[in-house]
Formats: sequence, C-alpha cells, structure tokens
Amino acid sequence: MIKRFAPWLRWVPLLLLVWLVGQFLEGPSYRAIVRSGLFMVMVTGVTLLACQAVYRLKNYPPLLGVIYTLITAGGFLWTIQHFYNGGKDSTYYWPLLFWSLFFLFNLLVYILSLFVSQRFWALLYSRGRKKSKSIRSYRLWLYAIKEDGSRGGIRYQAEGVKPLPETIVLSGYSQDQLIDLEPCWQQIEVQQLESLKKEELVCETIIKFGEALQLRERFELEIQVNYGEA
Repeated sequence: MIKRFAPWLRWVPLLLLVWLVGQFLEGPSYRAIVRSGLFMVMVTGVTLLACQAVYRLKNYPPLLGVIYTLITAGGFLWTIQHFYNGGKDSTYYWPLLFWSLFFLFNLLVYILSLFVSQRFWALLYSRGRKKSKSIRSYRLWLYAIKEDGSRGGIRYQAEGVKPLPETIVLSGYSQDQLIDLEPCWQQIEVQQLESLKKEELVCETIIKFGEALQLRERFELEIQVNYGEA
C-alpha cells in the first residue's frame, strides 16, 4: 500500500510550494508564512527528496543525506525566520542569501527528479566518464527472510540476457505483488557492479473478518551480471 502511493507523495512538496507562493502574493504576514508548519514541511521535503534523487546515482550512506538535510534545510529555515521577524532584519540578509542558494539547488534537483526519468539521470551522470560496459547477461535470486533474519528458501529465480526484466511478480492473497527492478539495474550499470544484494519489503492489505490487515514479507534480492563492451 505504501509503495503504491509513494510516487504520488513525491508531489506533495511541490503542491505546498505552489500554495505558499500564492500566500506570498496575497500579501499576508511573511513572518507567519515562514514560521508555519506547512512551510517547514515543504523545505524539509524538497531537501530530502533531492537527496533521494542523488542517492539513486551515487548510492552514498543514507545518514549523509539526513545530515545534509538537517544542515541546509535547518540553516535556510533559521535565517529566513529571523529575517522576517516583525519586518526585514538586514542583519540576516547575507546569511539568508547563502542558505537560499542551497535551497534553490535542492529545489532544482527535486523538480528535475519529478519530470526527468531515472534513465536520463544515469546517462547524465555517466557521460564523460571512462568507457563503460553494458550488461550482457544476468542471474537473479529472491530469497525469503525468516523471522530470525536469516536467509530462507528461494521464492523466485531467473537468468537471461537483455532486455532486462523490469519487475518481479509474486502471487499475493488478493492480487499480484510487484518488486521494481529498475533502480537495481540503474545502480548496477552506473556503478559497474558485478553483483548486488538488497532487502525488499512487500506489503499487501487484505480484509479478514471485516477488518483490514497489512501483511508484510521480507526478501533478499541477489543479482549477478556479466558485462560486454558498450
């Protein structure tokens, strides 16, 4: 259920931004706007989602993105709230300009991530680098994860050549469950990995005795690839 609505949730900061711009144009107190919860959610959301877009290319530690968000979003919010504090405090003009550059950069990356495909991001990132190789063949396995965290039996396996599969389809109680492989292929190709392991969480909502229950199942995905010259 969460994965189903996640792509739409990415648009929430943009909708908040449009609404807040309208508030600025209507002329209410700027101090009230920049101190509102919606403004802080918008700034934080834009920064986090910009970090997520870069993470898909660079695969840096997620903690790094959290730290970057705390510093840049926090710095921008702190200075703009002090700048619009019962007027315009010129003392904070240059600090606000400095942190605004970070916010505008984050906003640009976030908006591009909404309208530009991941394939284009990967191509843009890899352009100008040393000659890369393309995936010639692959093998993949999907293992169930037991309650104690250890690897269980194989739920799915496949091997072949291009075109690379976009999803894994698993049978659910009420409908088929999909695991998106597109980010995995992108990460493998951009970083020229020979193997990749990652955990996948599949969620399904069922109705039992008139109540909605969410079933969660953890899997470990393992992919091995062979390369050929691009």
